[in-house]
Amino acid sequence: MIKRIAYLCVMILMVLPLTGCWDYIPISQITIVSGITIDKDQASNEYQLAFEIYDVKSSSKDEGVKPKIIDSTGTTIFEAIRNAKSKLSNKLYFGAAQVIVVNESIAKEGMKPIIDFFLRDKELRETTKLVISQEKSAKDILTSEYTDEKIISTQIDSIITEDAKVTLSTVNSSLYQTYNILKSEEISLVLPAFKNNKKNNITITEANGIAIFKEDKLKGYLFPEETKYYSFVVNEVEGGVLAFENINSDIKKISLEIVSNKTRLSYTYTDNKIKMIVEPKVNVHLGEIEGYFNSTDEKQIQKLEETTGMLLGENISSVIKKVQTKYQTDIFGFGNYINKKNPKLWNKLSSTWDETFSNLEVEVKPKIAIKDTSQIK
Repeated sequence: MIKRIAYLCVMILMVLPLTGCWDYIPISQITIVSGITIDKDQASNEYQLAFEIYDVKSSSKDEGVKPKIIDSTGTTIFEAIRNAKSKLSNKLYFGAAQVIVVNESIAKEGMKPIIDFFLRDKELRETTKLVISQEKSAKDILTSEYTDEKIISTQIDSIITEDAKVTLSTVNSSLYQTYNILKSEEISLVLPAFKNNKKNNITITEANGIAIFKEDKLKGYLFPEETKYYSFVVNEVEGGVLAFENINSDIKKISLEIVSNKTRLSYTYTDNKIKMIVEPKVNVHLGEIEGYFNSTDEKQIQKLEETTGMLLGENISSVIKKVQTKYQTDIFGFGNYINKKNPKLWNKLSSTWDETFSNLEVEVKPKIAIKDTSQIK
């Protein structure tokens, strides 16, 4: 009996330290940050930060949670964050932050200092998304007047997350992925680019392609339509639409809904020359067609598959060539693929890869299969 009592006492003592969080802070004592923007004053060289916060005090059950913007400046990002406390009664909490929007001019200087700081922060999630602002100020991205969400940072996060299934107009890249790519010599960084679009005097924030980096410095952009074909090369297509014009004398326009895609990479290496082969295999449904087309004629379907496949290949090749000639940086991960398949060959090529990539022969061999014509009955 005494032994049982002793065991029970030991078990109680062991459980007591697990009854709560030692560093728990009540929600009433913190200000939750949903998004962060980073600008810099060129005259003073000070960082200018804006925080989109959940304004709990002015929120209501009927209208939901409202956002509020808090501004702060500092010599460093850390100092600017601490200086924000002078405008708030509570400490800023970054555990729920969804996006970090970076000014274009800062991205041109280099992203490493920003990534280094936020990865060191114990509160910020490593899945927080990095975005490049194409506006004069990164803060402008959080001033959208039209949004499906009350919190603009939430809407930006949703656009990025769902894009691969819908429009293929940007990419999904989080903080930890950005860090891993910057450590690699085999692939270059791309980040989502956002801009404001004014329609009927209403400002709308929207995805606008991708920002291209060489090492950690911004070099330029791909437009949304170009980003679509980039996504095929890197096998990040989950949905979306392929639209083509002037297919033949009978078909003026066509829209194909992407059901699935699988892009296979391979290479050949002969006579000290390397050639990359990109083979997207795309399953689609016929969504829209302008002109005459007999959807029960297998020969017409096969011809349409061949023609649209050729057009897809031309568009992909055009984007690859643009990146090779204008930016000379391997955003497609061709070097990463070679390194995985043949490390010895990569060791031979790595020291001059930027030059090799710029002159690399790339053959695109797409195959489109129309799985459903949705025949009108």
